[in-house]
Amino acid sequence: MNLLSNAVKYTPEGGTIHFTIRELPYEREGYALFQTVVEDTGIGISKEYIPHLFEAFSREKSSSESGIIGTGLGLRIVKKFVDLMEGSIVVESEIGEGTRFTVTIPHRIATANEYISEENAKELPEEIKLNNVRILLAEDNMLNAEIAMTLLADTNAYVELAPDGEKALSMLKRATDGYYDLIIMDIQMPHMNGYEATKNIRGLPDGRCRIPIIAMTANAFEEDRKRAIESGMNGYVTKPIKIEELISTIKKILKS
Repeated sequence: MNLLSNAVKYTPEGGTIHFTIRELPYEREGYALFQTVVEDTGIGISKEYIPHLFEAFSREKSSSESGIIGTGLGLRIVKKFVDLMEGSIVVESEIGEGTRFTVTIPHRIATANEYISEENAKELPEEIKLNNVRILLAEDNMLNAEIAMTLLADTNAYVELAPDGEKALSMLKRATDGYYDLIIMDIQMPHMNGYEATKNIRGLPDGRCRIPIIAMTANAFEEDRKRAIESGMNGYVTKPIKIEELISTIKKILKS
C-alpha cells in the first residue's frame, strides 16, 4: 500500500500507474515465490539518491520542491517489512520518466487444515477492527511510531502521537475526560519515561487517571512486565509489534 500511495502521490495528473503480481518459479519446498511490481510515470528519482532511498528521514530535493511532504519513513518501513519476510526490493528510476519498484517475497503454502472456512473468513476482518477507538501513542522512536501507526490504521482506530512521556501527559491533560480510550506507552523515552508518565497519569484528580495504559517495550523479561503492572499499567506488549497480540491486548483491556 505504501508503494502504491507513493506512486499516486508523485505521479502528476495524466500519468499512469501499473500494479502487477505474479508467481515466479521457486524450488523451496512448501513455499511459493511472488513478485509485486509498482510502476509509475511520476517525477522519478535520481541515480545519486537511490542508494539513500531506504534511510530513515530521507527525502530527495525534487520531492520537496514538488510541494509533497512526508515523514521520510515510509520506504524505510517497507524495506524493514520486506527484510523480515526474507524478500528483496529493487528500485529502477529516471528523473522525469518514472519509477519501478519490484518486491519479491517467498510465502509459505498453507496446508489443507490451515484454510479458513468461508464463514470464518467473513468474520475474520472484524476480529482485528478497533472501530473509532481513540489511542494516544507515546513513542520517541519515529520509525517504531510509524510502524505502529501504520498497523493500527488498518484497524480503523484513531491514533495520535506523543514523542515522549511528558508530551503524552500534557496531551492527556488538555483533552476532555474520555477523549482517549487508551494509551500505548513506550517504556524508554527521554524527558519522562513510560513508568514515570504512568504514575503521573494515575495521580490525576479526575476520570483520566483511570485510562487504560498498555506498555510497549523491546524487553521481554518477566521483571519488566512486573514493573509495568506495578507502575499502574494494564497490559504489556513487546517489540517488534505483533498486530494480533496488540489487538487482543487492547480488546481484553477495553472489555474489563
